[in-house]
Amino acid sequence: MAECDSVSVASTEGQINAAVRCSIILPAGDDLSKLSKYLLCMSQMSLPADYELIVVNNKRLELDENRLKVSLPTLKVLNPDRVLSQEQSFDRAAMRASGKYLLLVRGFIEFDKLLLEEAVRDLETSGERVSVSANEHFVLVERFHYASLGGFGDLFCSLGLPTGQVHVVANQDFENKNGTVLLVVCLFENNFGDILIYETIDKKLKDAGFETQIVEVSQSLTQSKLVEKANKSDFLYFAGGGIIERWAPQIVKNFDLLHKHIRAPYGVVGLSTGEFDYTAFNNSLKLFSEKAAFFYTRDEESVETFRKAGACKLPIAGVDIAFANDTLARLKRTGNIVTASFRNVPYIDIGGDLDWDMWSDALRKIGVEYLIWDCSNAQEKLGITISENDILEDISKSYIIVAMRFHIILAASMMGVLTIPIAYCPKVKRLAKQLGIEDYCLEPDDHDKLESTFRRLRSNEKTVRKNLEARGPELRSRANEIIWDSIRIMEKSMHER
Repeated sequence: MAECDSVSVASTEGQINAAVRCSIILPAGDDLSKLSKYLLCMSQMSLPADYELIVVNNKRLELDENRLKVSLPTLKVLNPDRVLSQEQSFDRAAMRASGKYLLLVRGFIEFDKLLLEEAVRDLETSGERVSVSANEHFVLVERFHYASLGGFGDLFCSLGLPTGQVHVVANQDFENKNGTVLLVVCLFENNFGDILIYETIDKKLKDAGFETQIVEVSQSLTQSKLVEKANKSDFLYFAGGGIIERWAPQIVKNFDLLHKHIRAPYGVVGLSTGEFDYTAFNNSLKLFSEKAAFFYTRDEESVETFRKAGACKLPIAGVDIAFANDTLARLKRTGNIVTASFRNVPYIDIGGDLDWDMWSDALRKIGVEYLIWDCSNAQEKLGITISENDILEDISKSYIIVAMRFHIILAASMMGVLTIPIAYCPKVKRLAKQLGIEDYCLEPDDHDKLESTFRRLRSNEKTVRKNLEARGPELRSRANEIIWDSIRIMEKSMHER
């Protein structure tokens, strides 16, 4: 048997960065003669071997990539399916860039190779992550930092620079060249987290020029017509969520038989497993991992489930992809109240139900003003007012949230809201550890510890906030890297069909 392997996101990042030092990104514009002259100057410049040049054909010029590569061997030409704004051009190229640093070239302005090298060295030694030329035509930015901010728009906003937006022609005006992706998602309960995952991936794929369709994972295979829809698509994309022992989706439980009928390539991001006995469908888990074009779990522990199932091509341990959600990246805490978010306990026969009366008393003692709405009505038992406002709005108004929901905790951390997680399942503990708040994580029967934990969190607020501010951008960047890598691999799989 081949040796099993598992690679961390950090290690793959290191391998990519070691090969390419700087990716120079240039939107092609709408004048072929100007572009040609500029590329001629760049070919005469003799760029270092560890540089790459990415030209985004954002106005759909007639470019001959093979001819251009004669004088610029490291050149990549991206041909989007529609006219792109400058912001979209840079983001599209960043998804495919391999360099540790990105040089964003905003116009056909000559630059000095030696000055660029000096600027790269300055960033490497100074600890800074971005520098801007005096004329604002060149922005040099660490790719990790670009991803953590969420792309061009947020980067330029943080620098106080104009983005140079142009009119974007509707997607339907041109034939889609990138293909159709069938998203396997869970939306049937109107669950905040599942919707957040779906919206994150759907937007990223559409921004990358793909047409997306969805299939509901909770439905039976007959109801969803998954195989039929998958085989009419160019790629099958599993977006997030958890697999648990008794409610594992049929497509996963029966993958040992199902994979023979699915002709489209597929990949998986953001999946996690629980602490259950999966041996009944180990062969399906093994094949599910081994046949995927890409497979990212949202924590290290979930990789072990597939190792125990006997998979030799293991998933890569990553983070939840909702960290890459563009809306979350822009929201900040605006209020100063104490709230809570409770849900039903899914495995009462295993761990027992919550003592709702005791939790109600504990929440009132720390001054919880209202509960954030949940798709489960279980928290009505707490006897505390349930808000009817938008969930993200209620999170932003909070100072501290006592939360059971995984994605409430995630969203709160991104907005700068402190949380006291209640670990009703392993994924909550794992998230708390990634966020560095595991010391404030409570068990479902720890209602008697809530008040002391609340006081301790308030007394350590500065330290906790500093920690969250440091980890947040890293987690967001890792989530963006996962999505960008998945898009690169997906495009390669499509082209090889």
